[in-house]
Amino acid sequence: MDGAPGEVCYFAPGTLQWEELGIGHSAWLSWIASGGTAAFYAGVRWPGWEQEVGSLALDQGMSFYPFLWSTQARDDLASTSRRAVPIEELFALQAER
Repeated sequence: MDGAPGEVCYFAPGTLQWEELGIGHSAWLSWIASGGTAAFYAGVRWPGWEQEVGSLALDQGMSFYPFLWSTQARDDLASTSRRAVPIEELFALQAER
């Protein structure tokens, strides 16, 4: 990743690559505060996601199977298997890539 210093990047589930958002940290925080994440994440939210994600501890994340970038998950996200896991497990999975 050769993004500009201070540019916000994220690991995109659709490409399995780090992608630049084209904005710096201050603009990113403003975007979040103004509700920008609703449209950004619309394709990876399922009915009842608020309750499932809201119950996570601060050291947990969601594990999905099939993976969110898979055709199966994109075709029927609500039917994916989801569970809370330690965030270290998710980081380790990404590091194996």
